[in-house]
Amino acid sequence: MVLVIRTAPKDAKVDQLTVGKNGEILVPQSKIANAAGYAIAARATGAPGGAGTPAADMVVAEGEEAKTANSRKSSKKAENAGVLADAPGSAIGEKDKGFSGNGENMGGGGLLSGLPGDAGGILGGLLPSVATDTTLPDVFLSIDDTTTDSDSTTTPALPATALQALLEASVSDTGIPGAILAVQTTAGVWTGAAGKADVDANVLMTPNMQVRIAGVTKVFTAALIMKLVEENKIALTDTVQQWLPDLIVPGTVPYSAQITVAMLLNHTSGLYDYAGDQYFTDLLLSDPYYAWPSDSTYDEIIYWIYDSSFLPGTAFEYCNAGYYLLGKIAEAATGNTDTVENMVKTRFFDPLTMSKTTLTRGGQFEATEPYTRGYCWIDPNYYPTLVDIAKFVDTSGWDLSWDWTSGSGVSTAQDMLTWTKSLFGGQVVNAQSLTQMTTPQDPSAFGFGLEVSDHDPWFGEKMYGHGGENPGVVVRWLYYPDSGRTIFLVLNRFDSYAPSQMDVSQAADSILSGVSSILLSASQ
Repeated sequence: MVLVIRTAPKDAKVDQLTVGKNGEILVPQSKIANAAGYAIAARATGAPGGAGTPAADMVVAEGEEAKTANSRKSSKKAENAGVLADAPGSAIGEKDKGFSGNGENMGGGGLLSGLPGDAGGILGGLLPSVATDTTLPDVFLSIDDTTTDSDSTTTPALPATALQALLEASVSDTGIPGAILAVQTTAGVWTGAAGKADVDANVLMTPNMQVRIAGVTKVFTAALIMKLVEENKIALTDTVQQWLPDLIVPGTVPYSAQITVAMLLNHTSGLYDYAGDQYFTDLLLSDPYYAWPSDSTYDEIIYWIYDSSFLPGTAFEYCNAGYYLLGKIAEAATGNTDTVENMVKTRFFDPLTMSKTTLTRGGQFEATEPYTRGYCWIDPNYYPTLVDIAKFVDTSGWDLSWDWTSGSGVSTAQDMLTWTKSLFGGQVVNAQSLTQMTTPQDPSAFGFGLEVSDHDPWFGEKMYGHGGENPGVVVRWLYYPDSGRTIFLVLNRFDSYAPSQMDVSQAADSILSGVSSILLSASQ
């Protein structure tokens, strides 16, 4: 990774993050007047980190038959056509949902926009070889708890002024409306916010606001599955068909008798991901407030998981559909007498006092808590039933039941810091489960619910984390076991559907580069 550090002259008109010709981020010197020695940094441009076919060129394979599920049409996307545009992939996270111009994050997308992606994988076992002792794996360094209240801003050892300047430079009413950043190191904790949580009402963003966390939800789901494994309610070798016989009827969910829980957890199931289906996207946007029906004998979403990209266990492809099925399996393991929402609340969120974190089916915010709205640019040429003119659409009330255990979680910056310390400190799952969660096995690039990087692009360290993009939000959650550093970033905009007006995933990666430069400079 090449970091280019530069500040703009005081008379330069730079109101938000501006990328210079060499890939640097320009920030007025006045923005960092009190942060001498800290500069905003961005990596220089490089080869795209993976790309698909522009949405305008998307085709359906010749002779392919459209399929119908409960009177809702669907069709298998053409090979490599999907809904991805020729643009860099995001650093970490999930395959972009719907029509996105940000590229595929995983598999062909690589681990960092600007770096080539890894398009394949090699065959191998699916379950990590794990010692049966109860020693906590060495994945967490103790962190001094210096947090004050939910609106805490800084401890003196952290470069608060520079971090706040970075956030302020990244937001605007017509770009990214608002941002929240939390940084925890061995020196202490800093949480900050910039911009607006509600553009129309002129409500400022604050660090304690609830946010939708999109694909980061998967770490909660994976932890719940591992907890049920510990309780001998589920085995990692159990199959989808075994747990969902009433839902997996002939013609739905191919290879369900061969796909194991472990394969769903590490994205090696090969299942077709409805989240990238053009017809599903069109249907979703015809009524984004629609609550997709689901119970123990009928689930409308499952009818969209009707194809495979490869034989189970033979390759890796990020799959939201797999994590949706994990939610159904978790509830089936209780005889459908308990819900995912209650299980994560009673096992995790309540004991850890994560009072502002939920995993509801629809992804609703708590009525009594402040939250940020999310914004997505919608073009009437593509979705005339949703808007009559191209504009920002507020997605905060959209129903996320289609994403559920894959992406409907809600949390706060402080709760996510608590979760990080608790998960990697052994308070969430036992040592064996944590080792499995943090140990990728070929052909997967993931552990269970976690991306694992041996050489993170921002700090050059081992990293566990996840990212996410849903309509109106981009999230990055990173933990560095060697240095004890945690970073949580939320931007309240994501243009999920064609055409993207702004590459918010790339903006998030640039902000993380800035955070890296600031923290590394401060530690010298």
